[in-house]
Amino acid sequence: MKVLGVTTIVTREPRNMQALLTNQFQDFALGPSKNDPFRPLMGDAILTVDGHRWKYSRALFRPQLTKEKISQLDGLEELIGTMLDMIPNGAAIDLQSLFFELTMDNATQFFFGK
Repeated sequence: MKVLGVTTIVTREPRNMQALLTNQFQDFALGPSKNDPFRPLMGDAILTVDGHRWKYSRALFRPQLTKEKISQLDGLEELIGTMLDMIPNGAAIDLQSLFFELTMDNATQFFFGK
């Protein structure tokens, strides 16, 4: 499909996700046009870098990315509920700070436990 004139592929097929996140990542490099818009929100994170920098980040995360750990979504659901409760109805909000806090809380919970 085309999004803002750019050909985009959307998938939720588990085999595609496995290829993307493991042994075939270099085949799916996003490049600056896809990564740069997310950099203000996420910085130089594993999801916004390619190539050697991605491999380095992936190596740091790999011990924690077991099937057992990834399939435990209860904590994330609770954190998202807490985040949504913090948003006043009809108010303008700073999504960057909310998502940053959610990401930090989730990462802390994921790597160190509740």
